[in-house]
Amino acid sequence: MKKFFVLLVKEVKEALTPQMIVPFLVMVAVFYFVGNVAGKQQEEQAKKSTVLAVMDEDQSVTSKGDITFLSQNNFSIKEYPVTSREDFVLSVKKDKVSSALVIPKGFESKIRSVKVQEVPTYVFINNVSFFASMKNYQAADSAVALLDQLASDKLLSSVSDKSAAEVGVIKNPVRASDYVYVGDKSAQANFASVIAFINQQIFLIPTILFFVIIIASQMIATAVAEEKGNKTLETLLSLPVKRNIIVSAKMVAAGIVSLLMAAIYMVGMQSYMGGLTGQSAASVGNIKAIAGQLGLVFTPTGYLLLGTVLFLGVLVALAIAIILGLFSEDAKSAQGIITPLMVLVLIPYFLTIFVDLDSLSPVLRYFIYAIPFTHVFLAAPNILLSNFTPLIYSIIYLAALFVIFVYIATKIFSSDYVLTMKISFPWKKKKVL
Repeated sequence: MKKFFVLLVKEVKEALTPQMIVPFLVMVAVFYFVGNVAGKQQEEQAKKSTVLAVMDEDQSVTSKGDITFLSQNNFSIKEYPVTSREDFVLSVKKDKVSSALVIPKGFESKIRSVKVQEVPTYVFINNVSFFASMKNYQAADSAVALLDQLASDKLLSSVSDKSAAEVGVIKNPVRASDYVYVGDKSAQANFASVIAFINQQIFLIPTILFFVIIIASQMIATAVAEEKGNKTLETLLSLPVKRNIIVSAKMVAAGIVSLLMAAIYMVGMQSYMGGLTGQSAASVGNIKAIAGQLGLVFTPTGYLLLGTVLFLGVLVALAIAIILGLFSEDAKSAQGIITPLMVLVLIPYFLTIFVDLDSLSPVLRYFIYAIPFTHVFLAAPNILLSNFTPLIYSIIYLAALFVIFVYIATKIFSSDYVLTMKISFPWKKKKVL
């Protein structure tokens, strides 16, 4: 047993190298940063009243009391004059309010007659940060749930003789009739189902891309480090081949492997998501039809733009990985030296899911947008909402960064530094024989 413990201590010491510990600590710092930013935003949103647009067609004592009741329950009511519902919708969209409801004419009389009253609710999807904006999208349904409970309590105390039919109404007298708007298109559908469909579409791509970028970057950085450590890089550089061709060949090779991995991940993740949701073919077909009615589908142009942004994002990652790989002493140290790239991928990956970037301070927002992979993760939701202008800027920005990093990599390969440059940890002591 003594020999076993001696070998165990030896293996643990060899595993706990600075190359392993530093990336781990950096990842902890990244998660702390992202969690802190997301937590602060959630705290600020919790303190704010949820804005809810209301049009009272009934103009009764009950409807006015219900509006007052909602304002007392953390809703900031923005009441509009009674007009046509079409004009009401246009006004709410113009004011960029996410949720609205209409108290229909005859609301009071129906409730008192123990009849079910449907309340039209409207959700306006106009933000790419779907997860972060969920509270605003849920406002109308949350308000209807409160009105339902209030009306149910009143009926329970006022109706003495309850028939079997009335008992069901009393338990649920007010029900929402949901309408979802995306730009100029609308559909009568449950917004939660629409949001779930959108999230499934837009989060699948970033998740796959996240793994592909990390794996492909580690692969190319390790390959460069191995060539450098095995001295095969010197032989490669001695060949009568231009250095930019060498850099391009390495990146194209890594890109081909990345595309293969992306295809494999895509098939696997689609099967996983399909099994996880457990939706029937009929329900899936129904929500797809609604999504098509709302324009929440990828058109050929959308796929072209998405593919361009994703491809440029992968190329930028590979160009950075090549440069970082040149600083590695060997293949083992390449795993740790790729940490800066992992940080640049992790920060926007989590922030675009949990945080509304437009609500951040200008300095922090510009910092996040300066990270190239932020544009990659925002591409899919921007395409679904037909926000094509930001996509054009993203393509230009990513293309410019790619050219810059390739130029830097080519310059390094054209100099003697390609064989000598490295990053050593200052506390790493070498044994003297």
